[in-house]
Amino acid sequence: MTSTMKWLTGVLIAQLLLAVGVYTQQAHRETTPPSGPLLTFTPDSVTEFDITGSNNQSVTIVRRPDGGWILPGLNNLPADKQLLDEALSHLAGQHEDWPVTQTASAHERFRVADNDFERRLEVKSGGDSAVLLLGDSPAYRKVYGRLPGQDPVYSLALNSVDFPLHANRWLDKSLLAVNDVSSVKRAEYQLQQQGDQWQLQAEGNILAAADAPRQQLLKVLSELRVTGVADLPPPAEATVTEISVQSGEQLYRYRFAHDDSHYWVSRADLAPTFTMGQYQFAQIVDTGVADLQAVPAAEVPAATAPAPDTTSPGSVAPTADVHS
Repeated sequence: MTSTMKWLTGVLIAQLLLAVGVYTQQAHRETTPPSGPLLTFTPDSVTEFDITGSNNQSVTIVRRPDGGWILPGLNNLPADKQLLDEALSHLAGQHEDWPVTQTASAHERFRVADNDFERRLEVKSGGDSAVLLLGDSPAYRKVYGRLPGQDPVYSLALNSVDFPLHANRWLDKSLLAVNDVSSVKRAEYQLQQQGDQWQLQAEGNILAAADAPRQQLLKVLSELRVTGVADLPPPAEATVTEISVQSGEQLYRYRFAHDDSHYWVSRADLAPTFTMGQYQFAQIVDTGVADLQAVPAAEVPAATAPAPDTTSPGSVAPTADVHS
């Protein structure tokens, strides 16, 4: 083989190696899905979360300076922090993957068009915002999603129902709960803590309070939950029970009402009336003096002298009186 042939062979081998390298690199890029976050935000930095539905119904949730959340459209009532934190964490955890489609004509078919969607989610942080459109669901706990201004449509591990449009769904249902109670007062009685002991005052009498019923009542008050803000106030014919609860320096005035099938509760420091469940309602309202009063210990009868044992040796049987 001449030197020219050797040189040409070397060149050919080099070109083949280069082609193989380029092909391998390109194939690797094409088989490796994108791995960056779909939305660039951190949950802790979010100051506002806006959710809009296809019928333009919407809910806005705003973070307070102390880290809690409020619902401006619902009397600035507190929102469920855990629910918000989980929703934002799920959003931030979505990553780019192979798109289902990259054609703009498919946006309406997957319901992720700019004017046709299931949910429009917008998270705001200072002057920045990130928006995601959610559409139809291809499978359980899956939903199509698209970033506005971009054509790719992704299948995301989200669920539209996890982003409800009704403010009641985001409400902190424990907003009326009260802890460290030192007094419970209503028309029939007052349950009052005196040092380490509890007293029950009823009808002008001071009675000892039973531990178990008292603890159960305080437990229900500490776990009190509402189901939402009532659409209408209780009717005039509803039965009403007013209860005052002291916790530290704060006095809370509750108003419980019910008719045949509905149960309401309100508190003087909050404007709305709330709905609540029958079970907790009954545990609070139906607890009366008879339930809370300690049962006095039964008196032990006085000891009596034992009768003589007439069967033992040396004992003398009693004699009957004889009258002539």
